[in-house]
Parts: sequence; structure tokens; C-alpha cells
Amino acid sequence: MVKEVGEPKNILILGSPSGGSFIVAINEEIGVQFMYDTANIPSQLRTKIAPEIPIKCLTYFAPEFYGEMLEAGLITLGQLNAEQTLNVMRPWAGYGNLDEKYPPRQWPWS
Repeated sequence: MVKEVGEPKNILILGSPSGGSFIVAINEEIGVQFMYDTANIPSQLRTKIAPEIPIKCLTYFAPEFYGEMLEAGLITLGQLNAEQTLNVMRPWAGYGNLDEKYPPRQWPWS
């Protein structure tokens, strides 16, 4: 996806009902969000973010509606409100080990 739409601006790592994590990449400037669930990829890739990992969901949106999407919880699949989302969002730091590139943060409500 990065080749097709450009690098994301931000990354979110969210809990998934599968027991894995949703990795959500967002570029709010052009209006694109793409994601995958770590439980649905080969085990050797589950702790990484890499270009060969298949994207399972792609969303295009009008950039001017990004704020409304945040408020509605659409960016986080209904898990977080806008303030919580912005508190756990990480700037894109490229490919590599998820824990090194995107260290875990404490949830804002814990």
C-alpha cells in the first residue's frame, strides 16, 4: 500500500478480538487508512511491520472529514474516542520491529 498511496503519517496499534493486534496506518492528509490483524499473518511477521504483509482493510475518506471520523471512533473501529486516539497514535517511523519502532504506550484511561 505504501507504494500505491504513499507513507502513512501515523500508526495505531489496537487490540483485536482475534487475540492479535490491529495495525492501522493512516494518512489523514490524503484520506487513506489501511490495516491488518497480526493474528492473520504468518507468525514470523507478527512482531514486525513490513511491506510484504498483506493489507486486509483499506478505507478512503475525504480528508476534511478526518476530525469527524476521529470523534465517531471510525479510525479505531469504535475502540477509542478522538482524544484517546490522539494520545496513543504514533508517528510513522518506517518498517521494522513493532516494539522498537512503535513502543507500547499506556492506554490513557488505565
